[in-house]
Amino acid sequence: MFRSWLFSLSFLAFIPAFAAIGESGTAPEFVKIHFVDGENGWAQTLTTILRTSDGGKTWRKLAPAGGDSACGIAFRSSGAVFQDSETAWTAFVLDETAMVSFRRTTDGGTHWIGADFAPSRTTAMFVQSNLAFSDKQHGWLMLAPDHGMNSSPGILYRTKNGGKTWGEVASTNDRLPHGGAIFFRDASIGWLVGADTTTTANLLSVTRDGGATWKFQKLPLPPGLPDGDLEPASLPIFFGVEKKDGILAADCSHNSDIAADDYAYTVIYCTHDDGQTWHPTTPVKMAGVINFINVREGWIWASDPDDYRSGHPVKGTLCNTRDGGKTWSPIKSDAGLQKCLIQGNDIVQLDFIDREHGWAVVQGENSDARGLLQTSDGGKTWAALDASIQP
Repeated sequence: MFRSWLFSLSFLAFIPAFAAIGESGTAPEFVKIHFVDGENGWAQTLTTILRTSDGGKTWRKLAPAGGDSACGIAFRSSGAVFQDSETAWTAFVLDETAMVSFRRTTDGGTHWIGADFAPSRTTAMFVQSNLAFSDKQHGWLMLAPDHGMNSSPGILYRTKNGGKTWGEVASTNDRLPHGGAIFFRDASIGWLVGADTTTTANLLSVTRDGGATWKFQKLPLPPGLPDGDLEPASLPIFFGVEKKDGILAADCSHNSDIAADDYAYTVIYCTHDDGQTWHPTTPVKMAGVINFINVREGWIWASDPDDYRSGHPVKGTLCNTRDGGKTWSPIKSDAGLQKCLIQGNDIVQLDFIDREHGWAVVQGENSDARGLLQTSDGGKTWAALDASIQP
């Protein structure tokens, strides 16, 4: 068993936004977006953190999500958490080292506080990082060491002071079941989605002591659905001040000779007791991108994999629920969305801030180029944003 300890991080003074990487005026290649309201939003690309104050039309570069490529620093993985219009965190792993770099801002990205540390108990390179914060002080960082085939190791670190110091909480050598994606509802309760091996289905585990110990949390199959493989497709999301109500999505597939259209389902699970119990809603015969704004209202986009070939138009369905996933209503694709789909682009992320206003990240197959669509009527009509990075 490896011992836990605190790493002493040399906290840097407040520093201005990092120098721009690449040319101004170019289109961002979005990895993740998060809008706070109709004007203000954050985005993560492969090399930087972006900020917009005009609804996504123009973006400013703020901090590297994986090292400053202008200085010749490459990176292996990065993670980012966006809490509100002023607060964000990012952590990234530098290439060819075990060095971890952490940055945070509390003024919308004007200034950043930084800290770097090298976990000294292992010389293995880290190939993946997942970052989670439950509030401005309590955060967790999951690192995945470089590993052989068919293994999913992980090391979980925690901070109680906003990232000034980090301490190891658990690893797969002792109390952590496996590596994976993490989410924490508060300073004690959190969830882990991952698998014991790279060839097995994902599992859902819960901790109630800040990540020190974990317990498998079983999701019940919906009534009437044939037995099959059920695995979480997303981390839980909680809503409201008390965060008692939440949802998570799971994919269910079963092995039989039935038609392919009846093979896979998405099931939305709801909780009203802090995630102690999860209750399935009506399964929907599609698997895709899901986004909820509260425990009752959300959207799902599913593309047809049979029509998703390079350069081939994409076919898909956008649906909306207003009863927590019990019923879904399809939304007919308008000309703006159809134009994007005909060009071979698929929706890879949805981000709604209310019932009417939302954004979609679109991407072509085998391409890093990602564009941005915007809707102001709940997904009925979409307009492409000619987004650009400004100096």
